[in-house]
Amino acid sequence: SWVYEAKNYAWLRTFLNAEENKRFNLDVASIDWEEFHKLFCFGLSKYVLKDDKVQRPAIGVADVISKINLGSSQPGSMDYTVVDSSAIKGGVLKHSELMSLIERLSDEKSRLSPKPLSKIDARNALFKEAEQIIDQMAGEYNKPVIKNFAWSLHQVFNKILDKIVLDQSQLDKIRALDPSRDGPVLLLPTHRSYLDFLLVSYIFYAFDLKMPFIAAGEDFLRMAIVNHMLRHSGAFFMRRTFANQPELYTLVFKLYFQQVIKSHGLVEFFLEGTRSRTGLMLSPKKGLLSMALDVYFKGEVPDIKLVPISMSFERVLEGETFPFELLGEEKVKESLWRTIRAIPTLAEAHFGSVYVSVSDPISLKEEMQKMGITPTHTHT
Repeated sequence: SWVYEAKNYAWLRTFLNAEENKRFNLDVASIDWEEFHKLFCFGLSKYVLKDDKVQRPAIGVADVISKINLGSSQPGSMDYTVVDSSAIKGGVLKHSELMSLIERLSDEKSRLSPKPLSKIDARNALFKEAEQIIDQMAGEYNKPVIKNFAWSLHQVFNKILDKIVLDQSQLDKIRALDPSRDGPVLLLPTHRSYLDFLLVSYIFYAFDLKMPFIAAGEDFLRMAIVNHMLRHSGAFFMRRTFANQPELYTLVFKLYFQQVIKSHGLVEFFLEGTRSRTGLMLSPKKGLLSMALDVYFKGEVPDIKLVPISMSFERVLEGETFPFELLGEEKVKESLWRTIRAIPTLAEAHFGSVYVSVSDPISLKEEMQKMGITPTHTHT
């Protein structure tokens, strides 16, 4: 039998510092041998046997489920800490826009109150309400929760899916972005299933990428345990529409959303706003996008990178309910009990493969320059 040793590699690595070891990877254990042999055979055919018709193999296309081990050697060395949530909250509550709105609303509230109400009491009540809105919507990172959640998702995906296929090189382009230099990154996936935002976070975690903050519907707050896991994995919660919402809520959400974009630099939300029941793209909802881009046009960031992500399912998890919803039946509300009841069904279900395509980052600054549009303020 053959015995392979790598003593010389190990010896050489002792002379390299941490940065050099990262740049010049000499760890043979990290080699993808399947891709290595594909490239070896290609090179042998083309350059030794002179076969000009041979095609270069597709390298970088990976099945996340089979290639990533979330067991004993979990990935996730990336530091998931974000600016302290209390700092984000403080930034919102001290914002001049919020101060002005509370001042105006407290004046109206004290004048229109059927019972005597001083302006100071009205202001304090509004300020407390703003705090409660932030506390209800805010997300954060908790690394133990993230690891356990990723492990749980891996078990589920391994059971119900054949593959999650994507080109790893597309992720490397996101990895190369530096928010302080390139501006925040907005991940914009298509929305076909509740699995969409779980898949994006799962993939980013598996490939040791910084995980995004995610805009999620308030519906999930009704789901005990689930809402805890989502909140501590970066989800923040919003109402389904801004139409007919109180001014205070709309402004607090906008300021919180923009603070997260500026402080964390990586945010995910669905342009379609809701899941497509037909498989076709829905008309975009511009509310969140407008709030996000406003950060650039005010000169608060140097640029914003937009990254569309396509999710193609062989079979959608909720596929059996969509025809009834299209026929007018009311959407079944999410709940913990409904999730628990679905577990036995999921255990026996099979949903084929998911194909993920990540677009090259689109620079908002460059697109605006092409159209001759300049921001009101310039980032310094």
